[in-house]
Amino acid sequence: MGRSGRVQSVDGVQPQATANRVEYVRSGVTEWYLNGPLGVEQGWTVEAPLSGEGLLEFRLRVEGELHLQIEEDSTSATFRRDNGTVAFHYTDLYVHDATDRRLDAWL
Repeated sequence: MGRSGRVQSVDGVQPQATANRVEYVRSGVTEWYLNGPLGVEQGWTVEAPLSGEGLLEFRLRVEGELHLQIEEDSTSATFRRDNGTVAFHYTDLYVHDATDRRLDAWL
């Protein structure tokens, strides 16, 4: 994570699970997953603005034989297997600040 192309790798940490939520707590940011009726929701809670200028970026690495297709709206993606079948969708991108103001975001 980082700002406008100046991203840095984050340290691996042990997951913390409570009920249907799993968190990876790191200095200044918590990565979380919530299993609910619409599927698995993924998010990051950033405690304070990161230093530097530019856009906030999170980069994810996917390993294995999946192929990524970013949809035209740039807020959803489909991961397909080699045979073309859908492995999963990444949809409904939503970003908001501490005051719950919606922010522009894209994949």
